[in-house]
Amino acid sequence: MSRPTAEVVFDQVKSMPVSERNKLFSLIASRAFEEERDRYTHEEVFGELKGAAFTSNEAALYLGISMSTFRRLVKTKVIQAIETVGRSQIFALDDLRRYKKTKKPTQH
Repeated sequence: MSRPTAEVVFDQVKSMPVSERNKLFSLIASRAFEEERDRYTHEEVFGELKGAAFTSNEAALYLGISMSTFRRLVKTKVIQAIETVGRSQIFALDDLRRYKKTKKPTQH
């Protein structure tokens, strides 16, 4: 029996009713590392992202902002690409994370 890919699981989670999705993530947050909390380091859980690079679309998604807002940040050099390949720009996770920490939440 083959296991579903991350993309398949993500699509399934997206199709869940919001209440079920909230319940799922609440269970994960409250129980995932409950008994083994001290066994996992930040590096073990998120280490694969170290040094990761994002496209413009991925970066905007990671930051939770629209592409037009992301383009404006790049144009004003608030966020800078680490590399340009053809017409595509590549952004470092560390730079995006730094911006995300300084970003103030919007009031609704």
